[in-house]
Amino acid sequence: MIRYLFERFDEDWVLVTYVFTVRHRHFKRLRQPLANPYIVFRAVIREAMRRGEIPKQDLELATTLVTGAMTQVFDSRILGRFKDKLAGFADATSAACLRLLGA
Repeated sequence: MIRYLFERFDEDWVLVTYVFTVRHRHFKRLRQPLANPYIVFRAVIREAMRRGEIPKQDLELATTLVTGAMTQVFDSRILGRFKDKLAGFADATSAACLRLLGA
């Protein structure tokens, strides 16, 4: 999932960052969570815990850590801290996220 998002970021960074950040503008108006990257990653992490692929842990914290890590990589690229395409950072970011999850 991270590789896919990083590749899409390389194609259209404005769209990817919009999808990740637009939900913040509408939190107070939404009555139930709609599909967004956070919800998708949350579902995947919950399933990984159910299957025993990662340790059981606080689902919200785990999801926040993973999506937050990705968002910081986006920000660093936008700010010019990374010059290369993000797809080249997908494996390292995925491995770091797995470590965050205790895998």
